[in-house]
Amino acid sequence: MVFAVVVSSIMLARFDGDGIRRDTLAALEAVSGRQWTLGDAVMFKPGVAPVLVLSDLRTPNVVWATRPDLLSVTRIEIESDWMSVLRRRPRIVALRLEGLELNLETGLDDNNNWGTPVPTITPANTATVSAQGLSELHSIELKNTRIRFRSGWGDIEKTYRIESIELRSSGVDSPLVVSVKAQVNEWPVSFSGELGSPAAMIGGGTFGVTLEGRYSGHESDAEMQLIGQVGALSGLRDIHLKFSLKANSLNDVGSISGFALPRDTPISITAVVTSSDAGLNLEDYVLRIGQAIIRPSAAPQRR
Repeated sequence: MVFAVVVSSIMLARFDGDGIRRDTLAALEAVSGRQWTLGDAVMFKPGVAPVLVLSDLRTPNVVWATRPDLLSVTRIEIESDWMSVLRRRPRIVALRLEGLELNLETGLDDNNNWGTPVPTITPANTATVSAQGLSELHSIELKNTRIRFRSGWGDIEKTYRIESIELRSSGVDSPLVVSVKAQVNEWPVSFSGELGSPAAMIGGGTFGVTLEGRYSGHESDAEMQLIGQVGALSGLRDIHLKFSLKANSLNDVGSISGFALPRDTPISITAVVTSSDAGLNLEDYVLRIGQAIIRPSAAPQRR
C-alpha cells in the first residue's frame, strides 16, 4: 500500500492530461480513419492498479443522419500496472466502457452511415503499434450499451439495450471469451461463446465467431447460434456467418416483436450472412413455421 501511495504521488506529478487526450485522439483517428473528440476531463485514479479515466468520447455521424454522433461513450476506464506506467510504456490490462451508444442508419438511396473511412496507417502497422500496449489486455467490459438502428427507406427505428458485455482473454493471441446480457422488449437475452484473438482483430485479419444464445419468451426459451468468420473488422469485410434460431412456440418469438402469436406452433430460422462491396447480404434464408417452409422469392411449401 505504501508503494502504491508513493508511486501515485510520482505519477500525479508527471500526469499530463492534455498529452493523453492528444495521443488518444491521434491513435483513434489513425486506426479508424475517423475524426474523434474527447471531453476535457482526463483523470488519473491511483490505487492497487493505476486507472486512467476518459469521458465523452464521440465520432460524428454523416450529414444526412438523424443523430449527431455515430458512436459515443460516456466514460472509459483504462487499467494498467505500476511498473509499465513508471517506464512510460503502459500496458493495458483491462478496459471498461460505460454508456456506449451506436447509431446505425440507412438512407433513402440504400446508403448507410457506417461505411468505414480508410485508416491513415496500414493494418500491419496498427497491429505492431497496438500489440505493445495490448499484449497484457485480459478483459473488456461494457455496461449500459445502446444500439439504435433506423431504416430511412422503411421509416423504422429500433433501439436495443444491452446490460453488459464481457470479453476476457488470457493473452493477445488467445480467443476472446464472450458473455452478453441484454433485453429486447423487456425480455432477457443472453449470449456466450468465443471470438477470435485481439491480435487478429487489431491486425485486420480474419477471426472466428462461435456464439450461442437464449431468448426468454412467453412460453419457453428460444435457442440461437451464430458460427462463422469475419474478415477485417474495419469495414466488416469477408463476413460469412451462419445463424440459426429454434423455438418450441411461435409466441416465444412473438415477444421480440411485441405481438401475441400462436403458442403450439414451433418455429425455426436458418440463414447465412455474407458481405460484399455492396454491403451485407442475407443468403440461404429458410423460415419454418409448423409444417410450412418459407424461402425468399418462393411460395410457401409444405412437407
